Amino acid sequence: MDNSIGKFFRKVVIDPELKRYVNQILRASASDAPEAITARKQIHRMTTPENSYLFASEIRGYLEEKTRVGREQWVFPVAGDLFLDALELNLPAVGPNFFRDHYSGLLGCYRQGDCICRTIEGPAYAAELVLHKTICLFLHRDDMHAQTEGVSLSFVNSEELDYRTCIGLFLDIAEQAVQDVVESVMRIERSSVPAAFFDYVVEWKERMDRVLRRWRRHHNNEGLTSLSAEDYLVGALEVAKELEHPSLVGMVKEELGVLHEAAGAPEDSESELERTIHPLYEAGMANLEQGNWERESEAYNLALRRYRKAQALFNRIHDRTSAAKALVEEARTHIKKGDDRDEVRRSLYEGVRLVVAHVKNLPHGEVPDLPHDTVVRFLQTKGYRIEAQAYVEATREAP
Repeated sequence: MDNSIGKFFRKVVIDPELKRYVNQILRASASDAPEAITARKQIHRMTTPENSYLFASEIRGYLEEKTRVGREQWVFPVAGDLFLDALELNLPAVGPNFFRDHYSGLLGCYRQGDCICRTIEGPAYAAELVLHKTICLFLHRDDMHAQTEGVSLSFVNSEELDYRTCIGLFLDIAEQAVQDVVESVMRIERSSVPAAFFDYVVEWKERMDRVLRRWRRHHNNEGLTSLSAEDYLVGALEVAKELEHPSLVGMVKEELGVLHEAAGAPEDSESELERTIHPLYEAGMANLEQGNWERESEAYNLALRRYRKAQALFNRIHDRTSAAKALVEEARTHIKKGDDRDEVRRSLYEGVRLVVAHVKNLPHGEVPDLPHDTVVRFLQTKGYRIEAQAYVEATREAP
C-alpha cells in the first residue's frame, strides 16, 4: 500500500523507513513541532557516508514528484543538509563533476526550503570544502588516475586534467558558490535575518574573495611540483596564516597531522606528539575558533558543523577533555539558538562523561553512565551555571 502524501505523479523510489520520517515531518503541526524534530534526527541517524547522497536524492525526488501538501519547504532543508554531508564525508573521492552535482542539489533544496540562513550557509560551507579539496588534490597529484570518474568531463579531454587543471576547476566552483551567497543575500529582506548574521556574511564574502585569489595564485606557482608533501603543507600554512582564515589554517594543520600519522612515528613518542598530535589538536582548536565566531554571528548551522569537526579531530588523538569542550560549545549553540533541548541534554551529558572518563583514566572508548545529579553538580562546579540550568530544564522535558 502506498502511504505517500498527495497526488501520485510518477514512480519514485525511496527507502520505506526514510519515507515514513519524511511523511512524519509533512504531517506535523509545525516545522519545529516535536514530532518533526524527532523525524529529522531519525533521518540523520540513518545516514552514512555511503548513503547520504542517495537519501538526499530520494527525499528531493519524493518531494518534487509525489507530494503536494504545501509543507515541502519543511523537509527540503533536510535533503540540503544530506547533500552537504555527502560532499564533506566523501570529499577525498569527489571530482569536479560529482562536486557540482552535489552542490547543485544542496543549493536547490535549500532555496526551496523554509530556512533562509541555510541558503547562505550551505554555499559558504561548500566554498570552504573546495579549499580542503585543493589541498588533497596536490597531496595526491600522483594518484589522479584513482579519480577517473571525478575528473572525466565531457567537454575536457581527460589527459588535460592534471592536478593543476583540476584545482582550477574546483576554485571556479568556489567562486560560483561565493556568487550564490551574494545572490541569496540579495533575495532576502535584511530585516529577516539577525544583524550579526548579515554582518558576518559581508565579512565572510570579503575574506573569501581574498582567500580564493591568493590561493589560486599560490597554486599557479609551477615551483610547487618540486616540493615534498610536507614542504607544500608548510608553505600552505604560511599562506593560511597570512590570510588570517582559521578554517583554512585548520585544514592545513589537519593534513600535516594526517601526513605524519601515516609515517608511523612510535606511539607516545616525542616525535608523534610534535608531528602528529599537535597539528591535529591545533586543527581542532582552529575549528573551535571558527565555530565560536560563527555562533556569535548567529550562523548556527555553520558553527555546529565546526564543532562536530573539532570533536572528530580531538577523538582521533584521544583528547577527551578537548572533545568535551567542543560538546559544551555545541550545547551552548543550541541554547542560544533555542531550537533543540534534547541536543542540549545530549551534548552536555556526553561532554561530562568524557571528562569523568579522563579523570578516572578509563580506556579510550569507555565512558561511564552518570546520574542526573552528578552531571548537574559537575557543570555547576566548573562554572557552567547557564549550561547546568539548561540541562536541568532539558532533562525535565525529556520523554
